[in-house]
Amino acid sequence: MKRSSGIAYVRAAFALAGVLAAVPVGRAVAAEAPPSVFLIDGSGSMWGTFATEKIAKVYAIRDSLRLLLTKASPQSRIGLASFGHRRKGDCGDVELMIPPEAGSVERIGAALDKFNPKGKGPIALALKEVARAIGPGAPGTITLIHDGPDNCQQDVCATAGEIAKSNPKLAIHVLSLALEAADAARVSCAATQTGGQTFVANDQATAMSALEQIFALSELGSEAAPQVSAPVSSEPTANVAQGPPGLRLTAALANGGPALQTPVQW
Repeated sequence: MKRSSGIAYVRAAFALAGVLAAVPVGRAVAAEAPPSVFLIDGSGSMWGTFATEKIAKVYAIRDSLRLLLTKASPQSRIGLASFGHRRKGDCGDVELMIPPEAGSVERIGAALDKFNPKGKGPIALALKEVARAIGPGAPGTITLIHDGPDNCQQDVCATAGEIAKSNPKLAIHVLSLALEAADAARVSCAATQTGGQTFVANDQATAMSALEQIFALSELGSEAAPQVSAPVSSEPTANVAQGPPGLRLTAALANGGPALQTPVQW
């Protein structure tokens, strides 16, 4: 019986190894979050106030963004861009200030503290440059925050159409601040042509609410980044015991033979 017990031990060891190898193991792999860039109007009119409030629009947006960024997921790839913020009267003044990448929240906050609107409003050029930085075909979002139409004689709607063709997975959200309906409509096409959403805010509270919705649409919340299960074996596993967690062994005297019903010691 000692020899049989030894054989049973060897069989059990190989059987256990086979079972462990066949059990599916779902290995969670964090998917890289799509980039999301906030494109803020840097034209001089951003120092103006809302009709019913004394706070400058640039401060209202800065404070709202800084609060929401503290709640963003650490995996979120967030960037910051602007136009008209460096030079007066320059329709080529567009800058990707902070590239969209994880861990950028503090740098964005520091850039917002120094943000000083002063120039023109080349919206079309800015959208084109940010879309180019994200890359053709790459998914992502651009959030345009502005308080006026493009005043550099560029067609925002035509530019949005080009972006929709070269970046079909890129959505543009538009937040217009204290704009007349006609002026807002001249820029809202950027959202409608790319599958984004349009918001109009006439006070800080409404602007904050719009940004909260945009953060949700762009999946920038504090929840963990989406998880993707790695491919696992689809082979069935035979003789897997059911019940509470634990290690259960079976032994057989021949490969593929019936499991022994009597206790086996080794």
